[in-house]
Amino acid sequence: MTEGTRVEWRDWGREAFAEADDRDRPVLLSLSATWCEGCHEMDATTYAEPRVAANVNEWFVPIRVDVDRHPRVRERYNMGGFPTTAFLTPEGELLTGAGYLGVDGMRQVLESVRTMWVEEGRAAGRVPRALNGDRPPAGALSEAIESHLAGQLEQQYDAEYAGWGTDAKFPLPHTVEFALKRDRDRALRTLDAIRDHLADDVAGGFFRFAGSRDWGDIAYEKPADTNAAVARAFANAYLYTGEEAYREPAAATVEFLTDDLWTGYGVGGSLGPGLGRAYYAAPAADRAELDSPRRDLTVLAGANALAADALLAVAAYTDDEDAREYGARILDGLEHDLIDPDTGEVTRYRANGETGETDLLEDVSRVLGAYVRGAGVLGEGAAVA
Repeated sequence: MTEGTRVEWRDWGREAFAEADDRDRPVLLSLSATWCEGCHEMDATTYAEPRVAANVNEWFVPIRVDVDRHPRVRERYNMGGFPTTAFLTPEGELLTGAGYLGVDGMRQVLESVRTMWVEEGRAAGRVPRALNGDRPPAGALSEAIESHLAGQLEQQYDAEYAGWGTDAKFPLPHTVEFALKRDRDRALRTLDAIRDHLADDVAGGFFRFAGSRDWGDIAYEKPADTNAAVARAFANAYLYTGEEAYREPAAATVEFLTDDLWTGYGVGGSLGPGLGRAYYAAPAADRAELDSPRRDLTVLAGANALAADALLAVAAYTDDEDAREYGARILDGLEHDLIDPDTGEVTRYRANGETGETDLLEDVSRVLGAYVRGAGVLGEGAAVA
């Protein structure tokens, strides 16, 4: 993600923040991902512009973070999407931030933050919202809370275009699965919209989101976890309705996952079989200009566990033998490479000599769910769970 830029990126860690402290400079934190097309575009234009790069290198300590490999940093400083451009004090407090910035916009922001730093210094920092002491409500999960959540299905639903929200449309597969049990008509209308607007009819799989309320302005990334969760939602819809219109997208997504993101042994930095995390496909009209689609074949524990859960759900509801086989192979790969057999500790990833964090709640919960699913579908996995 850094090739082609003129910025002297540092890795996330104590050394970079110590440098910012010693130099009395704010940090420019770039949250990026290999599957993020806007991130690639910003590297190729904004950060490649000589004056922008010179100002970044002189006035700031620039840090680049892969949002999938460092999810806690992602959650702490995310400005609503990727790329995120956040400015921090050397203590990690937030000064300000933005999303994608073109050359002119970046120049203005750099000047503004530099002025803020000269006039206010570290006093301008504030604790990021993820650490500001606001905690979720505690107590028992009561019927009132469940009723409130169910009520949101109606209040936030877009009756004109389907889906939830009035701006960008994400597939929200977990919301769809909840709605299938409580508000099936809205759930099915949303799945219809997802199938009609986010499905890649050329190469298979589902795109990450639509940028407009009417499901237009498609973002062409296809992350593994998004596709796995969407496949499971369609499989559940088939279970409840028996309609081929919901089975076919689930089966097609299984094929995309196991063909286009499958790593096999020793491929993509993986020690064992699994799914890479993302695939970028350009709009159909532009695909002839690409030598090949961009893939990131880092095997992430949480995404692969979610994929195994989804594949085995498809297998259970549709008797898809390929889904069953690949689901079982993913569970074998997780157990072999990313789960400690003695402690049950889950490692987020291992790739190219680098090892990720361990026992992040999202990873552990997804792994647990996958092996519980495996116990039900394959008759094995309970011991690992």
